[in-house]
Amino acid sequence: MKHSKTPTNRHAYLRAILVELQFDIASFLKQLKLGSSYETLIYQWVRTYYEAEFPVEQAVVDLYARRLQWLELCTTHYPSVAEKLEAYQKRILLRLRYHPLYFQASEAVCKTAQQQVHALVNTQLYTPQQIEQKVIQWLRNIHKDDTDSTPSAPPDMPPVTFSAIARSMARQFRLLANCIL
Repeated sequence: MKHSKTPTNRHAYLRAILVELQFDIASFLKQLKLGSSYETLIYQWVRTYYEAEFPVEQAVVDLYARRLQWLELCTTHYPSVAEKLEAYQKRILLRLRYHPLYFQASEAVCKTAQQQVHALVNTQLYTPQQIEQKVIQWLRNIHKDDTDSTPSAPPDMPPVTFSAIARSMARQFRLLANCIL
């Protein structure tokens, strides 16, 4: 690092830090102008260091540490509820695709089955297996096919009560807490 006195101009301070961090200054400024989140974050940190009158050398060392922490946080992925529901839906539709009743169904029936899967998944009241069983039962009713070798779903699921929903949510929160820890 070059040991020089701290620039008094904010732009010179930013330029000195970007040079030390080996950023392409023109590219950085272009991305900053476009509102890129990474460059904006770096700029905010540099501005904070400038306002606190940190020497350039100390600001660069702190920026290296902050960037590493930020990158570690960004690469750690905790699936959101929407991502989990999308994965459930994909898994159910993949399994249905190879079911004989779905395979033999018309395009309109398949589209309706896909809409039912989507609606049932979004309620978050049923497991993927229960949703699959419900859709297969619906397909059986459409085809009036009772000769299928797969086990049939119960005629109807028991009504969902508030306590059942609360138990399900508590289980999901425990799973999420285990993932975070």
